[in-house]
Amino acid sequence: MGASAESTCEDCLEGTYNDQTGSTSIAACVDCSIGRYSTAGQAATSSSVCLECAEGKWSDSVGASAESTCEDCLEGTYNDQTG
Repeated sequence: MGASAESTCEDCLEGTYNDQTGSTSIAACVDCSIGRYSTAGQAATSSSVCLECAEGKWSDSVGASAESTCEDCLEGTYNDQTG
């Protein structure tokens, strides 16, 4: 029997989004890029759910799902940009 309700469609995971309709696989969910994270995960449809790490922080994680992946710059270094 085929899918008979929208509720059979699965949400992308936190740290990802999908801006396409008719997707058939979790592979359609796009990771947030380096320097960004998202806790959205509930049918996120745009990269705007991917928030930038704050000034003084950095992240090299792709598909990050928590602000805690943004790490502080070390002593003697700085970052005056977000993301």
